Amino acid sequence: MRLKINIDVNDALREGRALPRTAMLDITGTELASLNAAERDVLASTLSHDDPPHAKLAWDRYYLQPNDVSFAALATEIRRVIKSHADELITKAHQEEARAAARLAEIDSIRQKLSAIMPKIEAWIAGDNPYWQLTFSNAGACTLGGRPDDIRLSETGRNILQHEYPEIWAKIEATNAARAAERVRRDKEADMRKADESARAEAIRDQQEEAKSQFIAAWVSSACDAELIEQHAAGLLCHREAVSMIADAVLNPLGMAADYTMCNDPDHHCGPCEITCLPRRLYGAWKTLEAKLPAGTTWDFERVVDCLGMDLTKKRYFVNVHVPSGPFVFDRAIELEG
Repeated sequence: MRLKINIDVNDALREGRALPRTAMLDITGTELASLNAAERDVLASTLSHDDPPHAKLAWDRYYLQPNDVSFAALATEIRRVIKSHADELITKAHQEEARAAARLAEIDSIRQKLSAIMPKIEAWIAGDNPYWQLTFSNAGACTLGGRPDDIRLSETGRNILQHEYPEIWAKIEATNAARAAERVRRDKEADMRKADESARAEAIRDQQEEAKSQFIAAWVSSACDAELIEQHAAGLLCHREAVSMIADAVLNPLGMAADYTMCNDPDHHCGPCEITCLPRRLYGAWKTLEAKLPAGTTWDFERVVDCLGMDLTKKRYFVNVHVPSGPFVFDRAIELEG
């Protein structure tokens, strides 16, 4: 038995080579018998269905040496390419087999994990927490989710559940739907509560602002300043300036605001530090100030290291008073000296 193949040698391949335009390649029965299945597939894929068949591969892609290569060398190259292509097919087949085996192993592993967490799934179905979720993601296979009670399954796990545990799957779908509706209901209620709380907070703020406006109006009307009263009546008295005037009226009788300087040198240790006691020499100054404080005033003490520059510092003692006045609370740091 012989297989005769017509080889059409194109001009690009013939250029500079002693090759005919057409030639006949004989493949003997012995050669055919020596080809494995993959090699036969490759050979069949190179041929047309003419009689005799024509080779369909573009052999001019292959670089042949020397330039005067003979048709026998071309035929040898054709045979080599058939072998090479067959080896590639065999390698790809082995790779596909390996991938299929790995996939089967993965599916078996997921089945085992599913079996292990099936009590968890059944507990999830029986539970009543609408935020306890069973989700599906390719990020992980049959693992617990981000929260302690959540369950996350891969899409493969989902398919196994759906086809191998149809009753469980039906319960999962029904439970997921019911819990989704419950989550929507609860979230809507939470949004309504937040809206109510926001409305109440806004109403309280409005009441506080109204109380402040009324307090400012009363304070201005009691002031012995006709021009100030006129400006307020005209609506041209700035709210911030009015509050500042009231604060000065409340705090200035207690003492002027104290200030200090800090630097960035860590060796100076300058700045304030809260304290719970006073030097003996300052107690009398504190008692004098305390007697002036309006009812409801609170206070705290600080020791301040004041940076004077040139590595010079000075320890000073402040009392921070928080004085209520109507709807306001005014703060001031007053230095104790004795």
